[in-house]
Amino acid sequence: MLKNLIELGRDVQEKFDNFNNWQELNFTPKDKEELVKLDHVTQVFNSSIKFEFESNHTIIPSQYILYALTIKDFAIGLKDHLDIFDNYKSNKDRNQIGDEITNQTFDRIALSVDEYSQTILMEPLINNDYNFNAKSIINGSAGNYKVRGTSDFFASVILKIINVPDASSAILGKLIYYLSGNPNLYNYLESRFIDYLPYLVQDSKIKSFAKKTFAYIEQYDNLESIKDFIVKNNDSTFSSIKRDDHSLTSIFKTSSTLLSEEDLKQGGKLRYFTDPIFYLDNEFYYFSTEWTDGTDSRLDLESLKSIMALTYPQFTINKDRTNYQLISSSIKVNSSKVKQVDFSIEQVIRDYQNSGIRYSDQLITRYISSLSTKPFVLLSGLSGSGKTKLAQSFSQWLCEDKTQYCIVPVGADWTNREPLLGYVNALNNSEYILPENGALQLLLRANDNQEKPYFLILDEMNLSHVERYFADFLSVMESKDKFKLHSDKENKKSGVPHEINWPKNLFVVGTVNIDETTYMFSPKVLDRANVIEFRVNETEIEGFLNAGKEIKPITKMGIAMSNSFVAIAKKDQNDSDFSKLNIELLDFFKELQVLGAEFGYRTATEIQILFSKIELINPAYSDKANEKIDIAIMQKLLPKLHGSRRKLLKTLNLLAQKCLTENQEVIFNERGIYNLSESNSIKYTLSFEKIARMYKNAIENGFASYAEA
Repeated sequence: MLKNLIELGRDVQEKFDNFNNWQELNFTPKDKEELVKLDHVTQVFNSSIKFEFESNHTIIPSQYILYALTIKDFAIGLKDHLDIFDNYKSNKDRNQIGDEITNQTFDRIALSVDEYSQTILMEPLINNDYNFNAKSIINGSAGNYKVRGTSDFFASVILKIINVPDASSAILGKLIYYLSGNPNLYNYLESRFIDYLPYLVQDSKIKSFAKKTFAYIEQYDNLESIKDFIVKNNDSTFSSIKRDDHSLTSIFKTSSTLLSEEDLKQGGKLRYFTDPIFYLDNEFYYFSTEWTDGTDSRLDLESLKSIMALTYPQFTINKDRTNYQLISSSIKVNSSKVKQVDFSIEQVIRDYQNSGIRYSDQLITRYISSLSTKPFVLLSGLSGSGKTKLAQSFSQWLCEDKTQYCIVPVGADWTNREPLLGYVNALNNSEYILPENGALQLLLRANDNQEKPYFLILDEMNLSHVERYFADFLSVMESKDKFKLHSDKENKKSGVPHEINWPKNLFVVGTVNIDETTYMFSPKVLDRANVIEFRVNETEIEGFLNAGKEIKPITKMGIAMSNSFVAIAKKDQNDSDFSKLNIELLDFFKELQVLGAEFGYRTATEIQILFSKIELINPAYSDKANEKIDIAIMQKLLPKLHGSRRKLLKTLNLLAQKCLTENQEVIFNERGIYNLSESNSIKYTLSFEKIARMYKNAIENGFASYAEA
């Protein structure tokens, strides 16, 4: 029976989006003996394969075998379609083929396939959904048609899904084509290297996952391990799976002819998937939709696990709070096969430069150090200056897949925690409504995988009052308490527990724009965050205007450093020398106290941690005490400053003095422009320039605030 390739292809695309573990394989003598049987393979080395076409040869890396295994189900399904096409076009000229395929006038019955296959014959050739917008196999027009070779067409479809930007990608397509024509070798390679694939089947819904699992094992061994345990019910149109004391009852509805949607309904509800899952002993098998992830059901996760354990012990089913997965039994759940190395900010900076993402080394250092100091960072400043891009790009650089970061646009109508943490369904107490933006799901995944980093990016965080929707986060991150989600002690149907911890591997980043539509942050919020201001100077905008605008992908480049980054974030402050820092903090405390903006123990502690983390993240700062102090003042002390001209000017002048190497009684003129003596120099540049802008704003506008539009 032919396969509907649309769902298969989308699943494979998701795998390629999520997989990053393309390890080099080491071929054994047995592997080499098998691989050399493949068409056009002339030699197999320890970690590569030599392909020859006519007088040309190509050496392809062993990782391509993993690409082929990842797409195996789809590739074999596509090859089945094209084999029928090859059979159809024999003894026909290209114009007849072009006319019949283009106009869909070919004889379906003459091709001798089952009834369901007849309904989807030639679809990959005529339906863009089936071939994922690959190049057409039929080109030209009536009387002048051209028909591409099936191997060429096959490769173009495969490469649309894999999307390998490499000169040898066409060879990869051919490799998979030849493997699809040699299922014994394909199966051998799958059994050899299955442990290198993080998962075989995945879905967030139990019914879809169960269906995909059976579709996978049908392709894996033609159901040989489970076929003998499929038994007819008393009503022979239904079948169950029974072995020993384990069963999946009425898992299939069967028929020798195709069934309509009405045939698959009971009590007005669709009880079975509308496409047959396989064709066995001249009957179509339709798969039940009546699945639950609970227990004591005829079709539930535990029963599925027990049947699979008896019939396919080489596989196991893993469930976290978000997805169900079919994986190899011999790999450890959630283990990463990417060899981890120490975090290197030099590599971050190098990858950013190569990709065309333009941030200063200092800004990157500040951002990453702030994340590792406390997992709440606010990015404030000029609209369009790259705040969201910085948060997004670092998450993509560090994370294995898209499930580890979530960008959530904050709504102006957010008045409570529900947009982030969801709520219990008032009409059905057993159901918990998850937020559509994925914030709670991210929090649950972070709890399940505490060695990996997770990022919640709240875009335009101050479009609503932060304290209204973010109060739980502010409280829990400080108190080390738990998020209380509902009152039941048992998990809700959606897998949401009664309460969850704040995971130390979760990092929250908020972007902030300042205009008439936004709200100011309260001291409670600012006290718990590192605030990084974005500004664009003349040199930076000139460099941007003169440089190319193309940005290359940065995704997954730093995954080998992800565990190290989380370990740094969890690390307590080290034994840094705080003597100079403490003296400066005390001086600043005295001046801020006059303004009523003095800091408490929390801020003092976090400044010390930031001071030490900057050096830990970027060793180049080990002998730059002034720069580290400058960053700490800018991010932790100045953000709370705001007020009238009368209130601010004297204090701002005194604070500016402390940013200089020598005291200077008058720093600013009557227009707020500073004029330093020749002997003076600025030791805290970031902080001084910020204070100068605030001083000037206070004079010109009668009011000044750290936050600027």
